[in-house]
Amino acid sequence: MALPSFGLMAALDAEATGVARWSSFSSPRSTPWPHRGWTTEVDIVIDLGAGRLIAAEAKVTSAPTAKDARHLAWLREELVESFVRGIVFHTGRQPFELDTRIWPLPIATLWA
Repeated sequence: MALPSFGLMAALDAEATGVARWSSFSSPRSTPWPHRGWTTEVDIVIDLGAGRLIAAEAKVTSAPTAKDARHLAWLREELVESFVRGIVFHTGRQPFELDTRIWPLPIATLWA
């Protein structure tokens, strides 16, 4: 599935998440989701090429749950092998595996 190419990776929207705003030039292409015709929204989708992608959500919680990752889990089921990893950025201190190929990571990881 081809994703549109925007060149600039616009990641976390401070107004929507209350967490941070982060932008960076990146060789992978990124885009906000939903993809045409889909109604489920994911904050960020990064196309790694070769049909592989990473998706991310930002949540204002220190202890994300499966409910916080439900859109990532949905996308993983839709894209099966193309879905490399889902990331839930959160305000806590510890990364952990929440579900198969879905990892909550502290938002501070972006600056580490």
